[in-house]
Amino acid sequence: DEETDRRFAKVNSNHVPVAMERIRSRQIGGGFDVDFLEETKSARPRPGKPKQKPAWKQDYGNWRRDRWMDDDDDEPLPWQHRRRPQRRWADGESRYGGEGEALPWQQRRRPQQRWTEDRSDGDEELLPWEQPRRQQAPENRQLKNVPAVGSEFLYGIAPCLLALRQGQRSFSRLFLKDAPYQTGADRVEEIESMADEKEVQVVRIPKQGMSRMIGEGTHQGVCLEATKRRAEPLILDDISQAVELDLERPPVWLVLNEVQDPMNFGAILRSSYYLGVDRIIASSNNSCPLTPVVSKASSGAMEMQTVYSMEDIPALLQTLSSSGWTVVGTVAATNDKENTIFSGDFALSGPTVLVLGSEGNGLSAELENMCSTMVTIRPGRELHPGIDSLNVSVATGILLHNILSSRK
Repeated sequence: DEETDRRFAKVNSNHVPVAMERIRSRQIGGGFDVDFLEETKSARPRPGKPKQKPAWKQDYGNWRRDRWMDDDDDEPLPWQHRRRPQRRWADGESRYGGEGEALPWQQRRRPQQRWTEDRSDGDEELLPWEQPRRQQAPENRQLKNVPAVGSEFLYGIAPCLLALRQGQRSFSRLFLKDAPYQTGADRVEEIESMADEKEVQVVRIPKQGMSRMIGEGTHQGVCLEATKRRAEPLILDDISQAVELDLERPPVWLVLNEVQDPMNFGAILRSSYYLGVDRIIASSNNSCPLTPVVSKASSGAMEMQTVYSMEDIPALLQTLSSSGWTVVGTVAATNDKENTIFSGDFALSGPTVLVLGSEGNGLSAELENMCSTMVTIRPGRELHPGIDSLNVSVATGILLHNILSSRK
């Protein structure tokens, strides 16, 4: 269109549109003003170069800054300050100028010094951390309700009552719950009277506190702090002196090799005491110790017997076998080992020792070879391959009953 050609024209290589009226106003001698064209090109923003602010905006910015500043004061405003890096103060230098005493958070931690015993001069008082450690007062230990060194907490009515009757331990305190007893009140009164006779301190505590003292277990509201019991060590010389043939009433010993469960151990001790076993010998390695759990599982029968321990069980069996004793081992019902008979067919004819193995593996091959007779319990049905044996404590009770029932 003529109108479009009249108003716009391409006047440079950058194709900057310029109004024709402005171009005609600056014509000089039929040509163009070169400076005007260069000004027109420079006013256009280019890639990589920031857009220039108009002069009026720059003047407005200077006016806005000068509005809040005095002519005589050149200090920048607070928001115009640059953040200074944090200064690290040296020891002894004050933050507020001068060399004064360093503030507490400016002081460096000194290494702890180890003083000798003769550090204090004359009558100088010792510092708190230099004073010798005091022994814990008995009243503080009572508040914590923890057993003393070498002691333990027996719990349950039967274990505490039988322990006080036998007197094989030393007793410190008797704990009773501070609530009425629903069952066993007469035996609790007997326990309290025996504790008074032995001058044992009686402490009343809540039932929940007693449960925290012993952990898992049924305490029945009675807990007794007593010294620990250990199995009596046994050597071969003691065995040779103890082996005396008694034809009228042949002795029966029980040897436990690596029985580790305390509940099984306690049940075995209870059955042995009830059926009349003369001596119980446990292996000193990988065997359960005499703990309050064992005493509770035995219903106090552990307090009535002496349990012996021996390290070399094969040497024990060899000594007994050479002295004329019958060494009886135990196997599962599905075992086809030679010289195996049912426990009901066994006849007690002389001194006998019954050997039982651990819960998982039973007797080792070495101990089986040293047994003269192997016994098993007759099952009442065809056994599944996964259930071909009894619990060691149950099997011990059945075997001891079958063996000792023929003894007069």
